[in-house]
Amino acid sequence: MNKLNKLLNSNFTKYLGCSLIATVVDVGIVWILLKMHVDIVIANTAGVVISFFVSYVLSLKKAFDIKHSTRAFSVFFYTFLLGLILSDIIIKTSYNMTIKYGENTAFIISKTLALVIPFFVMYIIRRKFLLNKK
Repeated sequence: MNKLNKLLNSNFTKYLGCSLIATVVDVGIVWILLKMHVDIVIANTAGVVISFFVSYVLSLKKAFDIKHSTRAFSVFFYTFLLGLILSDIIIKTSYNMTIKYGENTAFIISKTLALVIPFFVMYIIRRKFLLNKK
């Protein structure tokens, strides 16, 4: 029970929970924009940008338990830019590779990849810079 408690209270699990909420916002925005025939990269960018603010507010308070500061915002903002670039490259490439399976399937595959890969990259960087206050 102690290991389960430790896992549930880890900053990774809390960060994952915050990211899941931001992901719902992101995917919802992208899905709606795609249905309005907006380009996949533009739709993805809009979703990622809006979900960045959701993630920032939730993660500072819940996952990393730190207060807003210029340093914290800078870490989030620069990792956000890195994540946005990664996400847009991944979604465009994978969408073009999977469109032959239909738009819905291509969206699900490409958006999943565009969420998962940047998630781990940003978590590792944010954890290093937010928890090691040197």
